[in-house]
This record gives sequence, C-alpha cells and structure tokens, in this order.
Amino acid sequence: MKLYLDEINPKNTVEISETCIENPTLSEVHEALDKLDQKRHTLLSLEKENETLLVGGGPDKFIILNVSSKSRSLLREGNSKSFDTITLCVGGQNGDYPENMVIYPSQAKEILLAFVEDNHNQYNWVMD
Repeated sequence: MKLYLDEINPKNTVEISETCIENPTLSEVHEALDKLDQKRHTLLSLEKENETLLVGGGPDKFIILNVSSKSRSLLREGNSKSFDTITLCVGGQNGDYPENMVIYPSQAKEILLAFVEDNHNQYNWVMD
C-alpha cells in the first residue's frame, strides 16, 4: 500500500507536490489525515493494488471517495435528504458537496482503518 499527501506551495498556489510513503503504518495514515487543512494539504490517497481511497477537505470535515477498477463511489454519512451543501477544498480545488456526504474526523479515522484492514465495504457507499 502507498500513502500520498498533497502539498500546495503557499507562495504559488498552482504548484502542488506530493509526498509518498510506502507501506505506511496506521499512525502515519492518521497523521496524514490530521494534516488536511484545506490550505496547504487538501487530499490524501491510500493506494492498494486495485483500489484507491481518496480523502479530501479537512480539518473537521472530509469527503471520502473509493475508486476501483470497477467503480467509483462516495461515502454517504446519513440518510438525510437535505439539499444543503458544504464547500470543501479537495485536491486544491473548491467544490460544493452534499451535506450528507460529509464525514467527520473520528469516522474518517475509522474508515481509514477499515480500508487498511480490507473491511471498508461495510460502509454506505453510493455510486458517484
């Protein structure tokens, strides 16, 4: 597994680099999540052989996307039918996301652990 964390140059916001950690520990994964701030760090990805988990936003609200060779799906937190949206910076781009797709830090850490342990299919994924 590989962990990637983006880093936006504060002096030139169109310049984005990334750090890669091969075979990260769970502690390193959680540290990367804690760095997401929607300013300097806006996206982390965990890559396995045929699947990638993308987590964007931060520091207190996230969007999580699961991409495999067969599908692309967002994690839905609740069953809310609300049409309210929340603006988050993900991958250096601001976007409006449905409120019921927003994930909070404690659940994001649980989902990252589940992904590392191949147990993330238990969550409510919705095709994007």
